Amino acid sequence: MKANYIVFSSVILGVSIIVSAWILGNAWRDSAETMRLQHVTLDQLQYENENIETPQLLDLSGLAMYLGITDDQAIKLMPRESGGETISQIPYVKINHQYYFPVKAIDNWLLENEMRHFE
Repeated sequence: MKANYIVFSSVILGVSIIVSAWILGNAWRDSAETMRLQHVTLDQLQYENENIETPQLLDLSGLAMYLGITDDQAIKLMPRESGGETISQIPYVKINHQYYFPVKAIDNWLLENEMRHFE
């Protein structure tokens, strides 16, 4: 009788191991498939973004959107006249009394000032 319990227990243990291995295998396969699909999606997004023309000059609202800040926060970065001299925290170009911000200069400015705080 005791031998029957040992055999029965061994069979149950074996079946449990097989079922759990099958469940884990499916979970890993599904996870790998999801990661592969996400990678393809990111590649497609990168390709689509490369095909979208990025303007070389941004106006104030474009600057705010590019930096991910509000218009009010972008206004604080605008050039200011002080004593007949223009002082600016951010690179700009002035065309017909309008300020524009070159994208490449903004990128460089961000790299140079990433740890600086503005008020």
